[in-house]
Amino acid sequence: MTRNRTQPHMNSAMWSLVLAAAFFGCAPSADPPAELGDPRPDPGTLEGEWEGFVETTRQTVFLALRFDEATVQLFGNRLPLDDLERSGDSVSFLVDLGPQQLAFSGTSQATRASGGSGAAEPARRIAGRVLASLPGGGEPPTEFEFELFRLPDVDRSSTRLEQWEQDIAHVRSRFLRYDRSYTPSARTRAMEMLAQLEQDLPRLDDFEIVAAVSRIAAAADNAHTRLYLLRNRTVMGRVPLRLWWFADGLFVIRARERDADVVGCRVDGIAGQPTARVREAVSQLFAGNESWSDYKSAYFLTAPGALRGAGVSQDSTSIRFDLRCAGRSRILVLESERLRRLDRPTENWKNLSPAYEGEVELLRAAGSRWSRPLRGVRTPAYLMHPGRNYWLETLAGHGAVYVHYARSQTDDDGVSFDDFGDRVLEVLDRPDIDAVIVDLRFNTGGNLGTGEGFFRRLTEHRDLTGSGRLLVLTDQATFSAGLFHAAQLRAAGGTLIGRAPGDRMDFWAEGGNVVLPHSGYTLHFSNGYHSYSGNPDPGVEKLFRSLSVPSLVPDIRVLATSAQYFGGEDPLLDAALQLLRSSPPDRR
Repeated sequence: MTRNRTQPHMNSAMWSLVLAAAFFGCAPSADPPAELGDPRPDPGTLEGEWEGFVETTRQTVFLALRFDEATVQLFGNRLPLDDLERSGDSVSFLVDLGPQQLAFSGTSQATRASGGSGAAEPARRIAGRVLASLPGGGEPPTEFEFELFRLPDVDRSSTRLEQWEQDIAHVRSRFLRYDRSYTPSARTRAMEMLAQLEQDLPRLDDFEIVAAVSRIAAAADNAHTRLYLLRNRTVMGRVPLRLWWFADGLFVIRARERDADVVGCRVDGIAGQPTARVREAVSQLFAGNESWSDYKSAYFLTAPGALRGAGVSQDSTSIRFDLRCAGRSRILVLESERLRRLDRPTENWKNLSPAYEGEVELLRAAGSRWSRPLRGVRTPAYLMHPGRNYWLETLAGHGAVYVHYARSQTDDDGVSFDDFGDRVLEVLDRPDIDAVIVDLRFNTGGNLGTGEGFFRRLTEHRDLTGSGRLLVLTDQATFSAGLFHAAQLRAAGGTLIGRAPGDRMDFWAEGGNVVLPHSGYTLHFSNGYHSYSGNPDPGVEKLFRSLSVPSLVPDIRVLATSAQYFGGEDPLLDAALQLLRSSPPDRR
């Protein structure tokens, strides 16, 4: 087979981490899903979907493959399989990661088909070894174990109830088996909830079933373990209204142009119930702390199906909003827009920016357009570039460089974060610049390896910590890799300003996705432990174990109000600049 030379879009630092974790030795492989049975060693064909693990003492690397398409999914990236070969019961292939190569070789096993034909059924299991080559080629490849299991074929002719029964079976045999974030008591609770769902299936509608599966995932009390409904995916219809929690309540930040007059109104009720009560109900559909609940709930409060599943409303197509607009009450009833499923994230924070065109693909093409917020006021710096993952602004009058890192991922323009970091350090070398403001608001994660090296270089490049010259802004959407960088900068002596990030300092992440075969809903499981608090870990190796900080509670707590936002103010940046003015550097 001719090798496919297409290079995957993946930061090599992440793979350095993954492979370094693997070098500590291999843990026992996970058991196959229960419905796969006990295969006999007889080679078969390789069609269908496969998934499995490379187990290490620190991290479990999840793979999902289709040999007939020559593709593999790793950490959410779909990559080509190179040099796929099959000879008898031997299978081999390569995954080319640019600076590294993973060479897989294993043995397939299958049951023999019944009848006199003697034809082999599809292989059910492949087990073998992986050779991982390191960047630079200075060391020999490292070998470790892997194991793959073929997923059962899906019967598309089954009834609606049978299809849900089969989907729920995958929740038990795959998702709950693969996820490591459940404590023993939480896992027991999740299994009880699953058993109750199976019993209740005949009387539940689809929205109620989906909500029940969401609660089962949320029972892990781990924000990375979840059913993808809104944000990472869009699989539920939403009404054309976008909301944001400010210090003084829930407000409309964007609407269709014909409803533009409700932008700036406070939302006092949803579906005839107080807003706080509805927020509590939908927050049962995902895990997370109070900050993360503020960010995530704003999605669910505009999804009629989510309100129906959460028991808030009987209506799965429209929502009534009780608004307070300029001191007067108003009722607004909106129908859900026609659902167009999206398999990529949509970040609600972007709706705060007048430079954002809006989620145009989620509106009907005929005559529906989003209004623009903040008309008539100056756009603050943190909302200037919603389409970029990182940017900088020199605040020469304050002796500072402002760096906004909104997504832990290389920008689409191809400018690497390392090159961007070089520009930051060049500015910092100017004689009139002696402070850095790192804005991690809205950074919901990505690949923490993208920025980890730069932030280490930043704190080593110049002493900024002694007199409060390294300032870090965080909010409710600072999550995952964004939270890691907040911890990284706090450990280096940075001063945190704003609101506590959207997760605890100890959590499970990494993992992979289980797609339910009939409904198509995606469950994300977690299997890599992150701990930045210094607390005793739960008996497992943790990633980035050298990082330890006492707290991520901001040194200066600042919560933006609706008046400040709609007035074009940035109270977090203002607080940072005030701190710099109150503690001028010694330039002698």
